[in-house]
Amino acid sequence: MFKPICDFAELETLGGIYLISGVIEGSPPSVEGSLAYIGMTHRPLVDRLEEHLYKLSKGKHSNQNLQSHYNVYGRDLTVTGAVILCPDYYLNTLEKSYIDTFNTYQKYNPMGWNKSRGGEGAKNYPIPFAFNSGERVIYGDRLRPFLAQNKHLDPGALMNLMEGKTDSYSGLTLARPVRQ
Repeated sequence: MFKPICDFAELETLGGIYLISGVIEGSPPSVEGSLAYIGMTHRPLVDRLEEHLYKLSKGKHSNQNLQSHYNVYGRDLTVTGAVILCPDYYLNTLEKSYIDTFNTYQKYNPMGWNKSRGGEGAKNYPIPFAFNSGERVIYGDRLRPFLAQNKHLDPGALMNLMEGKTDSYSGLTLARPVRQ
């Protein structure tokens, strides 16, 4: 459902939303609802992921659940990667949305590794939107509540639609103002 939309060179220069996930030997890899952490960074994703892995390797990571998994299973069973590259404008909204989508907030899922609902490290911009669903125009001044009500939608794919990187997503197009 969610795919990184970049090449490696972009990971070395752009920030965005990233994932750290734990794999348990003998179990298929899984993200949604188990052993996963969603984070965001303004810095290049590669640098932020390397920082996490360095702290884990030294036993000094601030997230004790993540550190405990690393201590038991090691680097080979700790997976890191980009979820999506995005402008700073979207970081707060996308991090919160992906934490909800992947169910990684510890308060609601004891297997999740996020200690908060996310968004603390970025400015909370009101993101206005207007989508045409074919039947009606859906609009608002904050994208986050729309995403919370429509969990089946990929937040990154909607961002790409809003940024003009794609013409449509899941039956939605950008609603264009009518000129008179």
